Amino acid sequence: MKGVDVLRDQYGNRIGEIQIEGSKQVLVDRYFVRLGSYDSHDNLTRDKYGNVVGRGNVLVSLLRYELASSRLWGPVPSERLSLWDQPRQRRHSGPQ
Repeated sequence: MKGVDVLRDQYGNRIGEIQIEGSKQVLVDRYFVRLGSYDSHDNLTRDKYGNVVGRGNVLVSLLRYELASSRLWGPVPSERLSLWDQPRQRRHSGPQ
């Protein structure tokens, strides 16, 4: 069975799709970059590098992680901010 399931956000914007061919499903983002795959024969989900990330179909979790780590879709953890994005610290100007 072949098919495509388009994934959209709450505003109707296309954020990715799951391409289905036989027992294999491949998740791509909105730029058609492969994020991971799921094979129902071995019941494993793998990331774009081939590492097992979970049992069962957790492809949508890979997409959520990708969106959460993107600057366009949400806050970036402080350890991933560049030096220019860090809040400025006030310098002590002497005794007050």
